Amino acid sequence: MQDVQVVKTPQLYTDVKGICDMFDLSDSTTRRLVHEMQQSKKWKKSVIAYGRMLRIKISDFESFFQAKSY
Repeated sequence: MQDVQVVKTPQLYTDVKGICDMFDLSDSTTRRLVHEMQQSKKWKKSVIAYGRMLRIKISDFESFFQAKSY
């Protein structure tokens, strides 16, 4: 029998609720920030929108949020 190794990969994308939980933000604030990301040429590719489903790249949201903070 062969040994099988499982490689865990870090989570790249999450939904709005996941962003709310990670960054301790309200739902409305998170949606406003994600909407700003969608409007920006620099951050537009970090948000995947399919119908009502939104997926946000976690590392890019963190960078965007830090840039907004200063």
